[in-house]
Amino acid sequence: MRAQLNADYVAALQARHGGQPPVGTPAASPEETVDRTPGTDIYRAAKETASVWLQDNFRDIMAHPQANETAVQRAIAQAVTRVRLGPEQTRRLRQELEADVLGAGPLQVYLDDPAVTEIMVYGRAVWVEKKGRIEAVLPLESERQAFQVAESLAQKVGQRLQRAKALLNLTWRDGSRINLVHPSASAGKTAITIRKRDQSQSLALPDLVAMGSVSADIAQFLVHVVRGRLNVLIAGSAGSGKTTFLRGLAEASFTDPTERVIVLEDTEELRLTHPHTISLVAVDAGSERDGGVKITVRDLLLNSFRMRPDRLV
Repeated sequence: MRAQLNADYVAALQARHGGQPPVGTPAASPEETVDRTPGTDIYRAAKETASVWLQDNFRDIMAHPQANETAVQRAIAQAVTRVRLGPEQTRRLRQELEADVLGAGPLQVYLDDPAVTEIMVYGRAVWVEKKGRIEAVLPLESERQAFQVAESLAQKVGQRLQRAKALLNLTWRDGSRINLVHPSASAGKTAITIRKRDQSQSLALPDLVAMGSVSADIAQFLVHVVRGRLNVLIAGSAGSGKTTFLRGLAEASFTDPTERVIVLEDTEELRLTHPHTISLVAVDAGSERDGGVKITVRDLLLNSFRMRPDRLV
C-alpha cells in the first residue's frame, strides 16, 4: 500500500513535468513552478503518503492521539520529511495533519478563527457565521470527506456516528457544541453544526448594561428578584445571548459564599465562579467513555434535590 502511494506521488510529480522525472529528485528546487497548493494531485498524493507513513510507524500513538499530543506532533514532524514539498507547503501539510489527527480536520481553521461563531456543513458545502452574517466558504472535497470528518469528531469524544445512532450531540474539548446527523437521516448527506463556545460569557452584568443589552433599571430589578429567591425564566432564540445573560445575572446575584449553587446543564457552559458551585451535566446515550449510560437533565434535577441546594440554575 505504501509503495503504491509513493508511486502515485512520483507519478503525479512526473505528470506535472511532462512525463519526465522531476528535476532535483532529492529535494524540491526553489526554481520549480509546479503547483503545490492544497487540492492539487501532487499535494493530495504527498499528504496521503505522509498519512500512511504515520499509521505504519506510529500506530499506537495514532490510535489514541489525545493521550500524548506532543508525541503526535513529533511523529507528524517526521512524516512531513518523507515527501518533497516546498517550505510553505511543508508547513501547511504539517498543520493539516495535526488538524486531522488532533483536531477537527478541515474545519479546524474555523474553530481557530475568533471571528467565527458557528460552522455549518451539509454534504460538501460549508458555511460559517461571522458577526451575525452567514457566508459560504471553501467546500470540502467530497461528501465522503464530510462523513469522515463527522466520524472523526464523534470518535474523539468517545462516540460513534452510525445509522443506529444517526443523531449525535457532542461537546468538544474547548466547550463548543457539535451536532452530527448521519446521511441516513439527512437525505443522503452528512450534516455537521458546530456552535463555538461564546467567549463573551466572561461579560459581567455591568458590561451588558454598558453594551445596551439590558437597561440599568431592569438589571438592578432582576438582581433583587434573584436575591429575593424568586423564580426567573430566561428565554430567547438560538444565539440571542441567553447563556451570557444568565451567567452575568447569576454572578451579580449570588454574592453569599455560604450558599450552595447547583447548575444543571445539557452542555457545560455556565462555569460560574461562585466558590460553592456544583455543575451537573447530562450525558447522551452511546458514549463509550461513559459506558453507554444516558443521564437526562430530569435525572439531574431529581438527584439535585438530595444534594441540599440553596440555588438551582
